[in-house]
Amino acid sequence: MARPRPCAAIIAEHPAHADAHGLLGVVLALDDRNAEAATLLERAVALAPAVAAYHNNLGNVLSALDRGEEAVAAYGRALALRPDDAQTHNNLGTVLKAAGRLADARDAYERALVLNPDYAEAHSNYGNALLDLGRIQEAVESHRRALVLNPDYAVAHNNLGSALKRQGEYEAAAASFETALKLMPAYSDALSNLGEVLRESGDAGAAIDYYRRALDADGARPGIHSNLLYALNCVPEFDRGAHYAEHRRWAELHTRPATVSHGNDPNPERRIRIGYVSPDFRRHSVTYFIEPVLAAHDPGVVEVFCYASSNLRDEVSDRLRSMAHGWRDIHALGDGEAAKRIGADGIDILVDLSGHTMNGRLALFAQRPAPVQVTYLGYPNTTGLDAMDYRLTDARADPEGDGKAFHTEALVRLLDGFLCYRPPDDTPPVAPPGDGPVTFISCNNLAKVTPPVVAAWAELLARLPDSRLLLKAKALGDAGTRRRMAESFARLGVAEGRIDMMGWVETGSHLDVYGGVDIGLDTFPYNGTTTTCEALWMGVPVVTLSGDRHAGRVGTSLLAQVGLGELVAPSTAAYVETALNLAADRQALGRLRGSLRSMIADGGLTDGKAFTAELEAAYRKMWRDWCGRRTA
Repeated sequence: MARPRPCAAIIAEHPAHADAHGLLGVVLALDDRNAEAATLLERAVALAPAVAAYHNNLGNVLSALDRGEEAVAAYGRALALRPDDAQTHNNLGTVLKAAGRLADARDAYERALVLNPDYAEAHSNYGNALLDLGRIQEAVESHRRALVLNPDYAVAHNNLGSALKRQGEYEAAAASFETALKLMPAYSDALSNLGEVLRESGDAGAAIDYYRRALDADGARPGIHSNLLYALNCVPEFDRGAHYAEHRRWAELHTRPATVSHGNDPNPERRIRIGYVSPDFRRHSVTYFIEPVLAAHDPGVVEVFCYASSNLRDEVSDRLRSMAHGWRDIHALGDGEAAKRIGADGIDILVDLSGHTMNGRLALFAQRPAPVQVTYLGYPNTTGLDAMDYRLTDARADPEGDGKAFHTEALVRLLDGFLCYRPPDDTPPVAPPGDGPVTFISCNNLAKVTPPVVAAWAELLARLPDSRLLLKAKALGDAGTRRRMAESFARLGVAEGRIDMMGWVETGSHLDVYGGVDIGLDTFPYNGTTTTCEALWMGVPVVTLSGDRHAGRVGTSLLAQVGLGELVAPSTAAYVETALNLAADRQALGRLRGSLRSMIADGGLTDGKAFTAELEAAYRKMWRDWCGRRTA
């Protein structure tokens, strides 16, 4: 029997052989040679435009090449020829979801499932679309239907875990990720997702191990690598040089140096175009600090553009949009496309608001779409990028002479503090002081509640026997997480009944919780930010420990700004004593409760106009420096 001839040989002899082009294109795509595959499949389509499979396969390759609009068009042509093909509807849904067209993606998946109700992959993909649309319980059900059809479908177990995590069911989510890993031990998404569950439920050390395993499985994933960098900020064991080196490694692995010539007018005194890039232009902790800036920018001095890198929107998004001269949705754009959009807008100073947090766009900044680039607010460390020129901070969070060797950016220290806080609109009034046992509170993410923090709080409770502790965090809505937290205190002699635990509040103001507490306890080595501001605004003083990194000195900055520097402790022992001394004088504590809002106003923490004027002055200096270099 004669051996089959290679497609390449057939194409050489018969250049118009559509099947040979189409088959070789599929083979190359399986080998991740997508650019070559696209050329061959485009030729197959040209030779035989009535073959739906060629259009579908071309759509798959274009999707892999991040050519989303072309992929949508290819799938559309395939469906015009073969409208009852469930697989093509499923593929179309996937590329539409990647483009942020969630309702269209949902419709495509629904059509696939009408055509093939037993299509496990489409059920799980449909669940992902529902999750992004906020229909979390329906997403859980869709993933479970996929697993009824295919119990060994590792991707569906992973997707179910993500939906359960969004629902606050951390223990069940972890079990789903573990099942996915039993089926696919090197599944990088499941490894990273399990790391996220562990970090958010209070075990950053174990999370770091899973992130490293995920990178060993697939080192080309910048998001997973950023998860590792973020988690390293949380752990007490801290080698500053090693952490800096890991940031530099991120940049080396996931970005390429860019040489760009900017045509911006080098007039140092003209109105500057500022661009802010964030996935968090919505109800999010970042918004409490960037909204007062957007509201107070002087339109005679700066022109503001916002680049939204997430498809999540709410009423806060609409409010922020009204404050910007230009608003661009870039969540569906690749880094190259987004860089061109920013360049076309003529942005002079581009500001990153997320760093190595979820959905950050640092690879976009690596392409240097603007002549001056700044990182601010969302991440408490260096980005590691040579293309990031400046990092905004202050002299308390980053003292002079400290940290220059551990940042790729030049540190710009704002004089009166690097944060400006906008309290929520639904803020309740400050409650009168209570007369019962002293109640301490922490509303920080459990990733920040490290073993040394638990030990300090346990000592505090032991030395003040009638006191109580209230912990509030999303992960504490999960029974398993509450049990493990109670056990960590029980091992140190704290009875379970002395600790109250709450998950997220779904109705009313989440700030109501401060009405029944007396003293806030900051976390270390990673301090709170929004949580500290909220406690102070609600009349609850916060005790903090000044640490060895920016993340551990944010509390120092905030308390100094509002005139409570005496609540900044230099050591763990002093932290416990400071909290005890504050609790000992209930009358003084009550007076402080009644005066904290005015102290915050007097300290300028909520003065958006003054803060933004100082920020604009910093931007102007950056711009003048660039213009000077440009014209030298």
